[in-house]
Amino acid sequence: MSAPLRIGLVGCGKAKLAHAAPACQLYTGSLFRGALQVASARCGVNVMVLSAKHGLVPLDVCMEPYELSLLRLTRCQREAWGELVMNELEWRFEVPEAELLVFAGAPYVDALRSRLPVGWTLVEPLAGLQIGERLAWLARERAALCAGARVEEVARG
Repeated sequence: MSAPLRIGLVGCGKAKLAHAAPACQLYTGSLFRGALQVASARCGVNVMVLSAKHGLVPLDVCMEPYELSLLRLTRCQREAWGELVMNELEWRFEVPEAELLVFAGAPYVDALRSRLPVGWTLVEPLAGLQIGERLAWLARERAALCAGARVEEVARG
C-alpha cells in the first residue's frame, strides 16, 4: 500500500504586506516564512495557507491584507471555519489517506482535528512550543533540510 498523501498547512500571520499579494508572499513574519519553507520541503506542491478570514488558500492566490485571528471568533464560528477547511481539503485532494502537517497555532489545529476524515491524520510539529522555540525548531529543520539537499547533490556528482 502506498504512503498517505502529505499536505502542508501553514497558519496565516499577523505581519503582512500593506498591499495585495499572493498568499505565499502576503505574510511576512519569521514564523510564517520558516514554516512555509519547511512545509514546502516536506510536502512539495501540496502546501496551502490556513487563513482566519479566507479558510484554505492556495499559495498563488492573491489576497488583500486583513486583520483577523481565529482567537477573535466564537467557538461556533471556529467550528464552522474548521468544517469549511476540511471540506475543501477533501474536495481538493480526493484521497482516502492523507497526513496533514499543520504549522499553526492551537485554535487552528483544534478547529481541524475533530473533523478529520477516516484515514486522515494530523501531525503538529510545533505543538507545545513557544514562539522562540518554534523559530529555533524551524531554523534547525531548515538547516537539516539544506544539509540533506547538499548531500544528495554531492552523491549525484
